[in-house]
Amino acid sequence: MVVRPDHPLVRARALAELRDAQWLLPSMESSVTRGLHRAFRGARLPAPHCAMTCQTLTGTETIAAHTDLVAAIPLEVHQARAAATGLRRLALAEPIEGPRVAILRWADARPTPASADLEEAFVQAAHAMAKGSARGKAARTLATK
Repeated sequence: MVVRPDHPLVRARALAELRDAQWLLPSMESSVTRGLHRAFRGARLPAPHCAMTCQTLTGTETIAAHTDLVAAIPLEVHQARAAATGLRRLALAEPIEGPRVAILRWADARPTPASADLEEAFVQAAHAMAKGSARGKAARTLATK
């Protein structure tokens, strides 16, 4: 979670302090957004209010740098670009689980046949792993009841 350096919430240390914040999210379906929603539920807070979505990193950084929106971007991305953007990471006490693996490419890029096959294999493997995790979690839940 990042904000501009002079943002009113730059010193927030808990999700509860962000209860009334307006959020800039990559999309409502993104793994970043899902992780944020899980964190708010875990803190027994109402879902964060998404005021705007932006699916590009440079757009997100630009909007966050010039508004009071709190932006949700992956930590690794922020760490790599913090010096260039000037955005400040909120040191929140609650963990916010985001994506563990991501495939990044330009939206209009035309991958080679080999890279397209590899990307599809990664996506299929991720879906299979997610389904297996969900089944495993359900089985573990039933076993503990």
